[in-house]
Amino acid sequence: MRLVIAEKRSVAFAIAQALGDVRQGDGYVSAGETLISWAQGHLVELSDPEEYTDMPWSARKWTMESLPIDPKSWRWRLSGAKGAVQRYRSLSELLRSDKVTELVNACDPDREGEAIFRRILMASKVSKPSLRLWVASLDEQAIRDAWKRMRPESDYDGLADAADARAKADWLVGMNASRAHTLAWHRSLSLGRVRTPTLNMVVQRDLAIESHKPTPFWRLIVPMDGWTLESGKIEDRASADRVLADAKGLAVDVLEVKRRREHAKPPTLFDLTGLQKAMSDRHGLTAEQTLDCLQHLYEMKVATYPRTDSKYVTHDDVDGLKELLQPKYALGFLDQKPVDAIHDLYSAGGFDPMRCVADDKVQGHTAILPTRRLTYDVFQHDLTDMERKVMTVILTRMWAACATDRVHDTVKVDAALDERHADGSTERVPLSASNDVTVDAGWTAIEHTSKTDGAEKKPANRIPDSLGKGPLSQSGSPSLAEGVSAPPKPFTEAICCERGIRNRP
Repeated sequence: MRLVIAEKRSVAFAIAQALGDVRQGDGYVSAGETLISWAQGHLVELSDPEEYTDMPWSARKWTMESLPIDPKSWRWRLSGAKGAVQRYRSLSELLRSDKVTELVNACDPDREGEAIFRRILMASKVSKPSLRLWVASLDEQAIRDAWKRMRPESDYDGLADAADARAKADWLVGMNASRAHTLAWHRSLSLGRVRTPTLNMVVQRDLAIESHKPTPFWRLIVPMDGWTLESGKIEDRASADRVLADAKGLAVDVLEVKRRREHAKPPTLFDLTGLQKAMSDRHGLTAEQTLDCLQHLYEMKVATYPRTDSKYVTHDDVDGLKELLQPKYALGFLDQKPVDAIHDLYSAGGFDPMRCVADDKVQGHTAILPTRRLTYDVFQHDLTDMERKVMTVILTRMWAACATDRVHDTVKVDAALDERHADGSTERVPLSASNDVTVDAGWTAIEHTSKTDGAEKKPANRIPDSLGKGPLSQSGSPSLAEGVSAPPKPFTEAICCERGIRNRP
């Protein structure tokens, strides 16, 4: 008989429903001849230093002489979280049952999920043949497909080693650094491998903001019959006034005009970090709020696994993605403008899921996507407002990532004015202008017309098609535009996500 251990109760029931013939047991659920039970997060964790009673650093009074804390043989204990001991005992009893001959690790498909399963077996002192169920979606068909291609648990030894190394590194840095700094500074201090350098980044940024002294600057603006040329920053007011006075009435020397047709590739699908940044930018959600919403959507079986580092899918996922690209998943989910753009592109065969395929960039789980269980009724009636926002952004990105390029024509003009000084010498004042005109909106008709889009763009600088090199008269009086240097931006959820400071285990 097989015993499946999932990370959460809801996942255990999803697996049982996918396998069929569900029956409720005491602390488990069965599907046919398969038992399915669940953990409660990390049931087994590293022991505190005080539990190493034979070591000098186990004493409750901390001393520098007892450092470093460096266990030669690591010790583990049951978690002190509410209900953890009872949950472990229930699992341990099932693991030791003579009826159970094979185990299945169905904990979350990541490093921590691997650690949860293996530590339970270690604490129970159970060694039985084990398989790994690796599934990124709780959709029943996805579970059944993953069930057929389970691999030996030993194939994931490297992942388990990584989880073990991370846990011990966190423990060593936290225990040693916290004690050393508490003793050195005579105050209670708690340091960590990740949070301490993160805090330092925040402090350094705040100090830079506090010490910033706004510096004014000016730009010369030269009107050119419907478009304008601008100089770079001039940081001295007297120089700016002189440049303005000398520029009046002078012909502009157009040095170069670069015209190019460019293609802006579609964005990639979302990994967790990208989605957290997008939700912070567009809706002000924290990284934790986004992850909580995504976790619930995953448990509702309408979204794939949340804690993914991948922005791509594999060739095995193409058929499923192709089905999701049908316009029926847009109407009622998105605003009318992106819905219209999706319908037009779909009719023209403009969506290609192969744009999102990169087998070598998918390690374990694919990018974040909806599942085929997402329906209009579920979206409108079963999701919270925050969850609908998250799902809308996921759906919008799915179509955008599979759509055609944005085709646009760009123009860049390099020019100069020869400023004449009183002594007869001249000095060139560099000027520039640019323009960007959309030829085919492509994917931007979907993502950039959504209500989640950012600020509107400034009006285009309409540079005439006939413009070429040579002297050109001004069409009006030049002027100065004044600005002031800005301090560094405070860290926001979006910036933290972009830099990899994520609310993740």
